[in-house]
Amino acid sequence: MDYRLEQLRFELREDPSSRIFFKLGEYLRREGEFDEGVEILRAGLEEHPRYVAAWVSLGRALLAGGKSIGAAEALAQALELDPN
Repeated sequence: MDYRLEQLRFELREDPSSRIFFKLGEYLRREGEFDEGVEILRAGLEEHPRYVAAWVSLGRALLAGGKSIGAAEALAQALELDPN
């Protein structure tokens, strides 16, 4: 069992509206768990729709999972929120 993964999951369960979803989604993406990462990131973005880094992470996870259209949409949202 991956302690860091379980710790992040626990923290998100304890406070579902926290921004920890970003760290969990990124961790899952880096571990190759693209579908779960996308699910976590989408849910978190419902609570925090202006979180630019999370939109970028969602785009990366979608792209890595072979969903280029969704990735382009997520990255476009990130650019719309922060053109820089």
